[in-house]
Amino acid sequence: MIMSNSIFRAFLQCPARALAMHRGRILGTYDTPEWTEPTSRAMACGTLFDRMVLSGYVPGDKPDMAALSAACASTYGNGDSAIEHLTTKKGEWNSYAQVTIRAAQRLLADPAAAAMIANGDTHIAVNTELSPLWTWRGEIDLLTQINGRRTVVDVKHPGSTDDGWIVCGGKNIKAPWYDVWGYWFQLAGYQYYVESQDGTQALGLTGAGIMYATNSDPAAVGYIALADNVERWLTVLFGGVLTSGGGMLDKIAAIVTGAAPAPSCGHCDYCASRWLVQIPDGEPAQPVVGDEYGLTEERVAI
Repeated sequence: MIMSNSIFRAFLQCPARALAMHRGRILGTYDTPEWTEPTSRAMACGTLFDRMVLSGYVPGDKPDMAALSAACASTYGNGDSAIEHLTTKKGEWNSYAQVTIRAAQRLLADPAAAAMIANGDTHIAVNTELSPLWTWRGEIDLLTQINGRRTVVDVKHPGSTDDGWIVCGGKNIKAPWYDVWGYWFQLAGYQYYVESQDGTQALGLTGAGIMYATNSDPAAVGYIALADNVERWLTVLFGGVLTSGGGMLDKIAAIVTGAAPAPSCGHCDYCASRWLVQIPDGEPAQPVVGDEYGLTEERVAI
């Protein structure tokens, strides 16, 4: 079975929707999915940003629609769906695309960022056999050297770098934006892949970080080094080590093979599309009229 960071996170959000979207990918049959998500503005801007920073795409004063579609194409579909989020009806860059373009140009003009890109490899395909059942796939944005250490770098175009909220130990706590989005999980998988290429799977040899430019205007740029989370990543997937069992991949495998039902979150678009009109049996329950509504028997009598 095939798994990736995006598919895994989809199962955490709504297993029923994830199964409808990705079952064919997981099994390697690539059947037409039961459910697809439309390209969002954030996805389109992020793709444009990535192609400029890492693929050398140079946007003109006016977009070349054929070139833009080719640049924004991915394994999930052609780039035509991104065009409507990046251009106006007159065939010009819209305001969101213009901000994204300036952000990419700002990052490319930064000496440290330019050096990291020039001295590294971009868009490295990840294909790691984690176990006899699971293969982990993805794509490393940038593998470069930082302070003499091989480092996996993810390039992001966040809307904000303000702290956000996560649930930890049953409580809401404030956390940095990159923790809120769980980027450590994606990068840990890439670290594991790079280290496994050495033939030893010795952990702790590869660094990880996020290089970013915000979508504010003007854009803020920066780099954030992340801690080594490979062991933590393995614990989430497998329950500790590759053969221990009890991790999330066991649960997903049961859902994909039909051994267990796929729970519905009940509030996403996919779940809403599956709601049915159900006519109840019997008489509806009568409401309890009490003082909280100001409708006591005495007042009603008046």
